[in-house]
Amino acid sequence: MRGFLGNPRRALIVVHDLVATALAMLAALYVRFGDGQNGGLDDRIPWLVIILPCYVAYAGVVYWYFHLYMAKWRFASLPDLRNIFRAVSVLAVSLLVLDYVLLYPSLFRTFFFGKVTIALYWFLQMFFLGGPRIAYRLFRLSRTQQHVKGPDAMPTLIVGRAADAEVLLRAIESGAVRNVQPVGILSPSSADQDHSVRDVPVRGLLTDLESVIVGLQSQGVRVDRLVLTPSALEPELHPETMLMLARRLGLAASRMPSLGGGEKRRCG
Repeated sequence: MRGFLGNPRRALIVVHDLVATALAMLAALYVRFGDGQNGGLDDRIPWLVIILPCYVAYAGVVYWYFHLYMAKWRFASLPDLRNIFRAVSVLAVSLLVLDYVLLYPSLFRTFFFGKVTIALYWFLQMFFLGGPRIAYRLFRLSRTQQHVKGPDAMPTLIVGRAADAEVLLRAIESGAVRNVQPVGILSPSSADQDHSVRDVPVRGLLTDLESVIVGLQSQGVRVDRLVLTPSALEPELHPETMLMLARRLGLAASRMPSLGGGEKRRCG
């Protein structure tokens, strides 16, 4: 956990996750025992004062083990949610073990949490950890899309298979590639047709370039540029034919920029 104190953003994530853990447990206990049934919440408060700080500290170690502090929220994705799922599941199982420990006559003498409470806690903890991350990711995405649609962004067709197009679209969303407003994808794969990639529709095959350009113009969208991904440059696809057609249609054409560096890149 070295470096947290020197990284304010990471420290803020740690604080958020630990506070969320305490709130999830308190909310689960309140929903389950707040009405005074099953022993009531008041009977559990003396033990909760001891259990909760220790459990939150233990949760911090679990989160560190599953790398919840390492991922940036602006890039939150399925692997991050998978790590949250694993961490929360470990915590829920730990509560189940703790429940059986407290069952001993010399301790609480009954189940402190109960299976219903633990199941409720699992769902609340997943929401409290995953929800803010996804919400922040969507917030940053909306801000990036506003820049993508700005006055300097050129309406662009991306040429290549869906997998390559997604790489470029992710770079555009993150801000690594600028001045590109994707309006469609042309893919050589028939399996990509009638689908969309990150909300950008696949509008046809490579041979449909002219008809797609005309169709977009009829919708008030003037395409200014083609960006060719590596899969569009395979020799058997005859990319030179598309480049000649693009030149005849007055379109600028460029290759997909290298994304190996950390700096933002202009496409074109």
